Parts: sequence; C-alpha cells; structure tokens
Amino acid sequence: MGFSESVYVQSKTPVVFNYLKEKWYKGRVKVIPIDILQLTLTPEALAWWYQDDGYLLIKGGIVKKIILSTDNFSPSENNC
Repeated sequence: MGFSESVYVQSKTPVVFNYLKEKWYKGRVKVIPIDILQLTLTPEALAWWYQDDGYLLIKGGIVKKIILSTDNFSPSENNC
C-alpha cells in the first residue's frame, strides 16, 4: 500500500501580469504587441529571449547565426 501527499500553493497575481497577458495574448495565441515593442525590446529583453528560446547555428566550428524562436507568431508579425 502506498502513501501520497499533495500541497496546494496559491498567490495573488500582480496587476502588471494581467496587463502583460492582455498585451501578449489574444485568447490562447501569443502575439507581438507592436505598440509596446519599442519600449520592451531592449538588449536585456533580447538576452532573455535568447536564453529562453534561442540558439546558435554552428557549422564547421564557426558560429553562423543566432536564432530566436518565433514559431508561434504570425507571418505578418515575423515580418514587422
């Protein structure tokens, strides 16, 4: 016979998170909020993006390019 235990943790969501969710998601689809892009796409934000969803393309031991994943964005968002 086994034993299991579970713990439920809940915390209050900061108001800014609700604002950012409204800006970055339409329903369950991630979008690029062009109106705040210039304010949020800083060198630090690019570093976080790379660390989370980026990688180096290396061929023959030489770095060819840095790739940032944009798979979930629409073609028009990827081209802006």
